[in-house]
Parts: sequence; C-alpha cells; structure tokens
Amino acid sequence: MSVTKIEFRDEVNRILYEKGLTHAELAKRSGLSSVTISNIINCRRRPSVKSANAIARTLGIDEEAFRKTLFEIIAV
Repeated sequence: MSVTKIEFRDEVNRILYEKGLTHAELAKRSGLSSVTISNIINCRRRPSVKSANAIARTLGIDEEAFRKTLFEIIAV
C-alpha cells in the first residue's frame, strides 16, 4: 500500500511532535533551511539523497525506508 502526501506529512509531523521538535529545529539540526524542510515535508520538492538522509537521521528513523517512501510520493 502506498502512502499519500498527506499521510507522509502527518507522520513526519507526528514524529516531530513526539520528539518535541519544530520544523525550524529540524532544519537547524539537519543542516537544511526551513524552506527546504517545509518543501520536503509537504512533498513539494524532491530532496537529494543527502538531504533525505539528514532528515531521517535527525528524526531517528530508517534512512532507506524514509527515502523510498518520499521518492515514491514525489515523482521526478
């Protein structure tokens, strides 16, 4: 079963909430801009592998699974 953009966004936001992080804190910790974080979480921009991995590491989730899901949602 594939994940929708809304489900993806909601799941990332749930993880952020559980960790007590904001989008701005995720951006700072992952080394990305707040705009980039917003665009990726809202599936408006396909990230590089490096950026996707940085977000996954910061969230403490599996990098490969995160990338796979995100790249399936955001087609080239």
